Amino acid sequence: MDTKRIIIYAYYLIAAVLVAISLGQIYSGNELDGSTFMVRLSQIALYIAVIAAVGLAIVGLIQNPKSLIWVGAGVVVLLVLYFIGKSGAPDALTIEMKDDGLTLDVLQNSHAGVWAALAMLGITVVMAIASGVKSMLD
Repeated sequence: MDTKRIIIYAYYLIAAVLVAISLGQIYSGNELDGSTFMVRLSQIALYIAVIAAVGLAIVGLIQNPKSLIWVGAGVVVLLVLYFIGKSGAPDALTIEMKDDGLTLDVLQNSHAGVWAALAMLGITVVMAIASGVKSMLD
């Protein structure tokens, strides 16, 4: 079975699971409001997307083992960006943050995660522009 067919079957399976979960929540009689239901459904969709991305990455690595070098480089870049973001995070909480139950560790990790995500997004945009320019020049 080729990868394209696996992706098509996975898409249909994911759609069927999400529809089944939606119908189950609607007809179960639970008193969930709309926002809670959508947050839970979004979490499930996120987990499915992460599992699918990891699965497809593993299939790609099996088909082309040399790409493992690029995966390792990407992980190293992500870790470096995370620690740069964590080092730039605030060292103290405001009174409002303490009243909301926020801890310094959570604040620093969230700051590092957002910083790393924005840096990776910037790198992605630069690489996409560079790829487009290269394809125009070739």
